[in-house]
Amino acid sequence: MAGEKQVVFRVRRYQPQGTKGPYYQDFRVPYRDDEVVLDGLNYIKDHLDPTLTFRWSCRMGICGSC
Repeated sequence: MAGEKQVVFRVRRYQPQGTKGPYYQDFRVPYRDDEVVLDGLNYIKDHLDPTLTFRWSCRMGICGSC
């Protein structure tokens, strides 16, 4: 990622079954001008931390979220 524009995502994490309370975790994500926050979250999940989960609505009408 050297030479690329980057943005830092600060994500609040919490595992109810864990021993510690909520905490923040930072992720450095490559950034392009045409990207949105959802692109960054998907990058984190796909490339940096597969344990990251989040709910989103793609407006495709498949899962019922929208």
